[in-house]
Amino acid sequence: MTLAVATPPVVRALVAKLQEKPTYPRAFGIHAQPVWHHEPALSVAGATVQVRTCVSALAVREALVEHHASDATSYLCVVTDCTDEDLGAGIRAHLARGRLIEVDLWETLRASFHATAIDPAFVARDRAWAPLALIEHEPAGGWPEAPGGRLTRDVALAALAGQVLGLPGEHLDSTSLLRWTADPVAVRRYLELAEPVREGLGAWLVERTGPAGAMTLRAAVAGNASDAAALALVTDLLWHQSADPATTGVARGLLAHRLGGAVPTQTESRAWGRVAQLLVSAELAEGVAHAVSVVERAEQLLVELQAQAVVPLSAFLPAALDQRLLALAQPLQAALPSPDPTSMGAVETALSRLVEHELAHGSARVETATMAVRLTRWLASAPAMGSRADQVNTLADALDRQVRVDAWVDRAHADVWSGDPDAALANAYAGLATAVAARRAGHDQQLARLLAEATGSDADLGRIIPVEQALSRVVAPLASTERGVLLVVVDGMSTAVATEIAAGMMQRRWTELVERDRGARQGLLAALPSLTEVSRTSLLTGSLQVGHAAEEKKHFAAAVGTTAKLFHKDDLRAPAGASLAPAVAAAIADTDVRVVGVVLNTVDDTLHHTDPGGTTWTLEQVQHLAPLVDAARAADRVVVLTSDHGHVLERGSTHTPYAGVSSPRWRPASPTAA
Repeated sequence: MTLAVATPPVVRALVAKLQEKPTYPRAFGIHAQPVWHHEPALSVAGATVQVRTCVSALAVREALVEHHASDATSYLCVVTDCTDEDLGAGIRAHLARGRLIEVDLWETLRASFHATAIDPAFVARDRAWAPLALIEHEPAGGWPEAPGGRLTRDVALAALAGQVLGLPGEHLDSTSLLRWTADPVAVRRYLELAEPVREGLGAWLVERTGPAGAMTLRAAVAGNASDAAALALVTDLLWHQSADPATTGVARGLLAHRLGGAVPTQTESRAWGRVAQLLVSAELAEGVAHAVSVVERAEQLLVELQAQAVVPLSAFLPAALDQRLLALAQPLQAALPSPDPTSMGAVETALSRLVEHELAHGSARVETATMAVRLTRWLASAPAMGSRADQVNTLADALDRQVRVDAWVDRAHADVWSGDPDAALANAYAGLATAVAARRAGHDQQLARLLAEATGSDADLGRIIPVEQALSRVVAPLASTERGVLLVVVDGMSTAVATEIAAGMMQRRWTELVERDRGARQGLLAALPSLTEVSRTSLLTGSLQVGHAAEEKKHFAAAVGTTAKLFHKDDLRAPAGASLAPAVAAAIADTDVRVVGVVLNTVDDTLHHTDPGGTTWTLEQVQHLAPLVDAARAADRVVVLTSDHGHVLERGSTHTPYAGVSSPRWRPASPTAA
């Protein structure tokens, strides 16, 4: 018979009973394994109990002598595997009750959980292994109190699973058990348990987690715990209803060797696969790196099992994402140059399958594919090029179209122009970019003609806001409200770049405000020529003029009409450890400064030094922008995001030099523009 293990609750319970009999000696012996992993001295109801482990009668006698000589007021607990016969009557005479006390495992367990009763069903089912395992693995702080005073099987074994395996006990399910396999230390503890304990605890885990949990434990026992989630994804594909049995039969047999030898049933396979999908999907959404390693390993396993044919059935494998991306190329090409409802249906179906893939979110290639479909929709829904419906009659209408529609077209066009590494998809994107460029060129020609007419005659601009009136007509009215204003001038930001940056603002929980009558963003008309020293100075001084930062600082407050401070590039350099220059942060936080203006040069600098067509414009990409808007939120300021001028990207055009012209942004009006 396996001896029990003495624990602090056992000792405390025995001392409490001995204290009821003051005539008993203050020494007692417990017949148990001579091990003690706790403090050598316990405090029980004001008394001190010294615990000694003894492996022989001589050791017991020595402990009794030392205790009698040193401290007759404390209790001595001797834990020994000797029998009463081994000790003899002489030694037993110095022990309470004159004999060793046998440990009642279930009574010990009841005391450990502070329970008043133990569920008989628990005793009947798990008497062979559970009480000793629970006593041996009792944590230093003791087991939790049994709810309602009744110790049930689920309460006890959930506590054991949590203590020994690190499982979430009361909240255990098949998903958490599969997640547990990623912890090699916890899995090793399970495999190193005594066989009766591992089998008993494993049976309870299967009852709690069903067929999926049983499969997870099979993988662990077979030595493949680290691959469990990947194996679950593979198993689901091999038993998928659309999988060809002729191509999966051999793979199923090979897989069984990684699961202990038995071939899974259809029910087990699909249940295990669903759990793996839930786990990986949740981890991908949370950005957990483990999920990526799981899907990559699952793909590798299919290669090892010679079952790559089932890859297209997966919504998780990287190769399946690639295949869904490539499936978009043919319908895109078929839809061009003039998509109709039938061809658009095929494009939309391909996109739907693509974005349903779990790795689609956050994929730059999928984002480009999505933009390509948006452009195809635009081609399908926009009026025919050159038709009356495609014309605008005023410069204001042309600017509105640019702000409301063409800005998003330009943004998507930039993504598609950057392309894809696959040749078929790249060809489809090239054809799409050509069709879009032709349609957009027509709009640009219309806007250019209307701009030439308006500026040539110095016509009344009406509802158009020229850049030099932005402070008086937009910023000043906002500054007169309860909130202050942070004006951020992103030098060189086009309407297309603005769509990206504004989207980033909304992702940071900002709300975009537009004029009620317009229902859309307000475009500004840049000064000509659209150079920084012309258009930005006109914006920040409130009048048409040429200048630089000094003139802008000098006239900014007067142009706004209230207390204001303006900061340029050199003002924004922060000291070590700070995200904002102290002067800038102080101005934003100062409620007496109604308008704080900041000029950011990242976009304009990019135009000069790199190819901006492949840049994704986030708040973090524009230097200083993220900490600026965070400071504005803390100060409860409205943020006005604007530009002094935009830009048009050169894409495959022909460079025509003009004598005496050094700027790539403008030339004299003669000869006539082509």
